[in-house]
Amino acid sequence: KEIGEIQDMKLSEVVTTAQPIESERDAGINPDIARIIEEFKNSPGIYLDIETYGDQGAEALDPHKGHIRLLTLCDEEHTHVLDLHLYSKEDIKVLLLAIKSKIIIGHNLKFDITYLAVKFGQEIIPDNVFDTMLATKLLYHQDESMPAIKGTFKLQTVMKKYTGVDMDKTQQLSNWGWPTLTPNQIEYAINDVELLRGLRARLTEELNNRSLKTTTPDALGLKDIVTQIEMKFLPEVIKMCMNGIPVNWKYIEEKFINAEARMLVLYRRLREDGLDPNSPKKLLSILHTR
Repeated sequence: KEIGEIQDMKLSEVVTTAQPIESERDAGINPDIARIIEEFKNSPGIYLDIETYGDQGAEALDPHKGHIRLLTLCDEEHTHVLDLHLYSKEDIKVLLLAIKSKIIIGHNLKFDITYLAVKFGQEIIPDNVFDTMLATKLLYHQDESMPAIKGTFKLQTVMKKYTGVDMDKTQQLSNWGWPTLTPNQIEYAINDVELLRGLRARLTEELNNRSLKTTTPDALGLKDIVTQIEMKFLPEVIKMCMNGIPVNWKYIEEKFINAEARMLVLYRRLREDGLDPNSPKKLLSILHTR
């Protein structure tokens, strides 16, 4: 829906609503989800944002304690705001899996994708992402004139710097857990993703122009090798943060035992040569003379 129409519309006309009939769900995919998937079928990239809430305090920022209220998705033509109070977990997972192979664009995707992965499973983590916050950080390290102040990488600040658009973030701290959301909240959610279209284009241009080492543009349109690597690695960072880093402890223990045995052999040899391995000063002196 066009943003200008939102104030005159009911919430039900703005938010994609689910069909609550279980028999339909037994027969296959939710009709609304199927329609969204079809509209996004030929889109190479999907812009994504979520709005979260918690039962108390800062729980909205914790994917293990908080809840997702809205999932907003758009491509270059279509925008969909999904109220997760109206959908089953299976519905949303089907949608996320359907767009997983596409380029997912967002601001601070580490937060959004981690939240979604906690709620719907790590199999929904996409392979290709364009994170506008990460892009800004990469540009920041190339631009010494950019002030290192609090909020430098917030969407509102980044949007103003690179597109000249003033974003109204008033609704960011509103109550996203209310049974019925307001048109202003819906408009805010739509703005957050639709404005990313222009921001992504500007950041891509800036990154490519400032690149010191270029290569053939990748699927994201990026020519800078460092940026390509950083974007490609972000989904893996998310997985590591969720799972930790796998360690073959048996292998490490064997290496440690072998290293300790070798150290004892070397220690004895040094002693036999009249050297004191426990005296760094004496060892340094001997090494200099030899």
